[in-house]
Amino acid sequence: ARLGLSFVPTLYDDALAEAYYTEARAQGFEEAACLMPSGPGLVLVTRDPDALWDEIGEHLLYDAQLYGAWQHPDQRSSWHVDAATIGDLREGGQHAILTPGECVDLVRETGAAVLHPLVAGIDPAIGWETLELVVDEVMPALAG
Repeated sequence: ARLGLSFVPTLYDDALAEAYYTEARAQGFEEAACLMPSGPGLVLVTRDPDALWDEIGEHLLYDAQLYGAWQHPDQRSSWHVDAATIGDLREGGQHAILTPGECVDLVRETGAAVLHPLVAGIDPAIGWETLELVVDEVMPALAG
């Protein structure tokens, strides 16, 4: 805030946002931006979400568990995911594998989709599919 930089915290916290805006204003930055998380922390787009979960679910679970192991017990983070199975991960909502239409709905509801096309060392072709579907189908639907 004191440098006028945008702030993207890892968890939603109204008090944290207010502290950021207060400090930014005190430093003369009236146009400061604090972007609180509003949806899944990871989005991939595909035509067949179930097939992609089957293909990369183990990678996503390992990634989530590894990040969780690095965090301190008293650390607050929206990226800490308690998941012992791929099913837990799917139900948790932090990882979303969506169709293009579902991604459009997500963006309309939350204002954003946080794409991670190379998460957990997945095959770059999977990430490329996400990006192509976002460019070819999601963005035009949002613009129209």
